[in-house]
Amino acid sequence: MRSRTMGTRWSSSHRGVLVAVLLCGAIPACVPLEPSSDGQTPEPLEPGTSTSTTDDPGSSGAQADESDAYDVEHYALSGAYDWNAGRLDATVEIALTTLEADIEVLVLDSAVSAVTAVRSGDGSPLPFTIDTANRRLAIDIQSLPDRSLGASVVLAIDYQATPGAGLQTVAPRAEDPVAIRALFTTPGPFEAPRWIPCHDRLDDRALLSVELRMDAAERLIAPGDLVLDAPDGSDGRRMSYATQEPISTHHFAFAVSEFEVETGSHGALPLAVWHRPGIPGDYPATIAEIDRQLGVYEGLLSPYPFGQYTVVMLPVSGSFLSAGLSFQPEIATSQPAIETDLRTSASALAYQWFGAATSLAAWEDVWFEVGMMRLLTEEACRAHIDQSGAGTLNGELFYGYSAEPLRDAAHAPWSSYYTMPRNRAAWLLSQVRHLAGETGFWSTLSALLAAHPHDVMGTDALLAAFATPLGSTVSAQVEHALDTAALPTFDVAPSGAGGAVVTLHDPEGLFVAPFTFTWYRELGSIEHLTLVPGVPLTLDRNTPGDLLVIDAEDVHLDIWGIAHDDLSFDSIVYDLSPLALPTTPAQTAVFLDLPGLHQATTIANTALIPEMAPRDFPAFFDALDSEYARPLALGSACDVAAQLADPVEQADWRAVLTPILTGPRHSLSEYIWTPLTSCFGFLDAPTLFEAQWTALEGGLTTPSVSDVDLIHLSNFGLVDLSYVRETWGSVAQSAHSPRARAFAMRNVMLHARRAYHHPVEAGPFRTLIASQLEGSLVEVVSQALQATQRIAGATLVQNQGLVDGLQALLLKPEMASLHRMALCIAFTLLKDDAGATAAFTASLGSAELATRAQAVLADPTQCSLP
Repeated sequence: MRSRTMGTRWSSSHRGVLVAVLLCGAIPACVPLEPSSDGQTPEPLEPGTSTSTTDDPGSSGAQADESDAYDVEHYALSGAYDWNAGRLDATVEIALTTLEADIEVLVLDSAVSAVTAVRSGDGSPLPFTIDTANRRLAIDIQSLPDRSLGASVVLAIDYQATPGAGLQTVAPRAEDPVAIRALFTTPGPFEAPRWIPCHDRLDDRALLSVELRMDAAERLIAPGDLVLDAPDGSDGRRMSYATQEPISTHHFAFAVSEFEVETGSHGALPLAVWHRPGIPGDYPATIAEIDRQLGVYEGLLSPYPFGQYTVVMLPVSGSFLSAGLSFQPEIATSQPAIETDLRTSASALAYQWFGAATSLAAWEDVWFEVGMMRLLTEEACRAHIDQSGAGTLNGELFYGYSAEPLRDAAHAPWSSYYTMPRNRAAWLLSQVRHLAGETGFWSTLSALLAAHPHDVMGTDALLAAFATPLGSTVSAQVEHALDTAALPTFDVAPSGAGGAVVTLHDPEGLFVAPFTFTWYRELGSIEHLTLVPGVPLTLDRNTPGDLLVIDAEDVHLDIWGIAHDDLSFDSIVYDLSPLALPTTPAQTAVFLDLPGLHQATTIANTALIPEMAPRDFPAFFDALDSEYARPLALGSACDVAAQLADPVEQADWRAVLTPILTGPRHSLSEYIWTPLTSCFGFLDAPTLFEAQWTALEGGLTTPSVSDVDLIHLSNFGLVDLSYVRETWGSVAQSAHSPRARAFAMRNVMLHARRAYHHPVEAGPFRTLIASQLEGSLVEVVSQALQATQRIAGATLVQNQGLVDGLQALLLKPEMASLHRMALCIAFTLLKDDAGATAAFTASLGSAELATRAQAVLADPTQCSLP
């Protein structure tokens, strides 16, 4: 169904085909977005591209005018997956309306493996041609009785689709204790045409129904309402879903497996979590967290836009988002007390408003979609990361610093999607939020949702809507910021009086909202200072008890991330950040009244806590307002206490810190790298957690250590690299669950750079990582790939094991999502040896490589492309 805002722009002069770039995809909660399930990013077609006649029996070779000037109303897919033949056998019936008169050839987007027949609504066969290279299916409709403007046309297409990008199968895996197969699509940009011929345009939303036959023990899930669930023969089952609102083709999705279903509700809204039997998880807590997050988003935006919300847990490494439906990793969904799972849930749910229900009109609007996801995710996580209720804007959490503009006409659309600086987009939106005010910001977004229900919306509409709360001048600055590449920088230097001199360099005006500092003076006054670009600002204490708050409303990025140079970075750490650490009991009280993120940032940047007696630390610890701040404070306390010369005072600190360390776990500190390193030796963590460390040394073959405790142990940041291998390396190789293995491999990866510089450990680390490249769990192998980049040596002799592991990976079709990255790493390791490179390339002659990996194999310089 062509968008109401876009449907009139086609005219009879339009010829050829345009494959629109669609704005959805794999969004892992706390990791970068992945291109697609097989790592491919297909190129869109250019208008005017001609079809080529194939040897397909349905090909007519007709040279007629082609057009995609039509509006699809409905897709009806029916079929079954043949596990023996390894293909989906299906028919899709497409009902459409022509948008110009006398169309001779309709062009669909299609990358399915075979089209066997095309029929009209009355069953008559229609000639067709297939252009495999350009992903096009051209259907000759000259025999239809009505081809007038606005004519209703029905097409039925019989086809086959094999697994790969877009359509995935997972057979029982050697290292996966859950030996249950799964079939699923991976909704996202360009993916739908790989398993269903369609009009793959962003603005042509349509109704979708999916009906499949499966084994009797299996279940189907797809967008929309369940309309059929009945036996089919003695061993089969037939199920069907249908949407009530039009959705974009990049939201087309389905999954089939022997799912178990956990249910709940948000008021009258049905909630469900689908998972394979035997996948562990706290499902009541998962549903309760989704219920809570729905309340947060509805309070900010509008009622949830679909009739149900379903999370489907699958053996994948990233999330794939649909309408009213999210496909999420089994290793990052069902433990909401863990940060990965919390953020996976929050980001996938946030997408349902701006993304699924109201999507973007054109490719250049993707910045808003991904920026809103980041901004909303932090709102859903606020209850954990900032419990002060201060309502600050979470700017410090938008930690990505990219010189990529938010809109760039020079980038191909598929490139822009995968390189989009999401945190930079969220930062710009945070500034708009600050300038518009809370009421103005959220009410404007709510009005936009109401004005574009189940429709598309562009940047122009967004800017026009915000012109009222922002004013024309600021709106122009916001639009300019979208197209600007260069990042601003902070020049920071010692003041000479114990403070710092800060200068903001922002020639392009990306700081649309002002950057401020606030002094809480020891004598009771509060002083606000605004940083003017290009004008140095001196920040000194007037008295020793003055306390500085940097960016009090937390509108902006943390300044250390855009320091002008290394000297500025050092001055931020040693001159500026200490001004934010209290030096008196009175200022400590002020500090504890600040938002939790300010507390966490100050402790992280200084690695210190306010000076205090050991007996005062538990109260200080409990008063912190962030689940980030608490483990950071505990680690800093261990660090300070370990440096004391008085053994009695050290003993006093051990007495108060040990109960905290062994008390409730701080699992939401998963992405704060090793905050408890100093506690490992000072508090004798090997003895305190002896049973857990012993279990890790044994490979954790049973679930004797919880997932939350694994994160707690990882926070110690082991100094002894051999012990990293003996513990986390053993778990990565032998653990009882893919989640534990993947998490352990992540810890190995995070230590790999340090191992690279170690004369003894570099070799054993390479051997360990190479062995994991040959594994069967994509969740683990993806971490091993990242580790390979960190541990690779200077010579081929050092790297031969890694090269062999990469070769094994590339020969596995089920690892298609990692093929391009693996091949580029291999070429980097082999770049100085032409003979070895040629032999490696030849060894892949029979490999079923992903499309983008095939392009790299033909031209390794493509590794430099996004």
